[in-house]
Amino acid sequence: MSFPSSLEDPSHNTGGIPHPDCENGSDQGVYGGGADDEGQLDPQVSKKCIEIAQEFRIGRRTKVSALLEIQKTIPRESDSDEHFLVAFGSYSKMLDGFQRYREAAADRSRQSGFDPGREGTLDPPEPGDAHKEPVGAPKRSRSVQSEDESDHPSKRKVDLSKLPWVEADSQGSSTVSESLRLTQSALQNFARDLKYTKSSVINSFKCPQFPDSEWTNLLAGRSIDLDHVLSGLFSVSQDDKKTEHIGELEIAVGPSVPAKVVRTHGEWNLAWDPTVEATIYALPHRESELKRYGKYIQQLFSALPADAHHRVISFDRAVRVRVAQRRDISLTDFGEFIDLQMHWIQTASSTSGRSNQGRRGDQPGASKRKREACRRWNEGKCPNTSSACNYKHVCSKCQGNAHVSSECTK
Repeated sequence: MSFPSSLEDPSHNTGGIPHPDCENGSDQGVYGGGADDEGQLDPQVSKKCIEIAQEFRIGRRTKVSALLEIQKTIPRESDSDEHFLVAFGSYSKMLDGFQRYREAAADRSRQSGFDPGREGTLDPPEPGDAHKEPVGAPKRSRSVQSEDESDHPSKRKVDLSKLPWVEADSQGSSTVSESLRLTQSALQNFARDLKYTKSSVINSFKCPQFPDSEWTNLLAGRSIDLDHVLSGLFSVSQDDKKTEHIGELEIAVGPSVPAKVVRTHGEWNLAWDPTVEATIYALPHRESELKRYGKYIQQLFSALPADAHHRVISFDRAVRVRVAQRRDISLTDFGEFIDLQMHWIQTASSTSGRSNQGRRGDQPGASKRKREACRRWNEGKCPNTSSACNYKHVCSKCQGNAHVSSECTK
């Protein structure tokens, strides 16, 4: 069975129904034919049916609309007219072929990260090929490359062999751990369609609770903001951040400042645990790395006094930013963070005392107020501790700190 490849020449055979042959004298109205004919369709009727099928092929008609219009176009003596059934069945198969081709092309496009919804990206089959299953990749626009030419089919042609970092990666890949190679491969796969990947993970049945913005950071290989994670644990509303696109310009509208900020050891633990759970859910091979790193940070918290824990939090943030910006180190490569440890923990520890003294000395009258006895403390009403109060918690009579002025015997 064959179909015409264009609409301009309706004299081709259509679905196995030959057109009238004037030379054999078989013109018998709409249908006619000799002993070998299945049935002959008037050329004008055939052309009209082909046009209807063409409108379905290019998306101007639905399949139901096309079938109803073809049914009205083909004349028949009754609903059981054999010639009508043969002709209608041929055009119905033609529409089925168009539909199968469309669905197969859309499946291949989604698998390759290509967007079949954009106009002009896929060439639909000609009517003569409609009854065949599509073989190989569908036709694409000039700007689209085949799978073996580029990892991103929608990009222009790039000769990967001439990119200096590609050669460097191939030479240095032997020194990179298996975990890092798995991470790089996963992130490259996620990047093919980040929105689809994110939609897939957050709609999975066992997806852990995690802020929407941080899912994006995680799947894109960026550092996780623990402040947003902590805020999300106690949030009573969804993140209302919206992104609008104007051409290639992306505009983000909505609050991006977290409601809570990680300041203590306990708050860090509250934010770190769901971060580990979400990361393992998307990148399960990193479980051992995350557990070792978490133990390392816990040891730093234990080694420093509580008022210095903010330095550990800053150090942790700097480490995770560095690891996210590189693909050749992991969180357990502790030797790569010696400079960060010196800057955020050791140097900050030696200068914090001097800087705090300088800030207190810069306040007008601070030293004078600190020398005076606190009247509210002597009255038993001061809400502040001795270190937090601007005045000394001592007896206003004898300057002793063991009793208030009303109990003084001097």
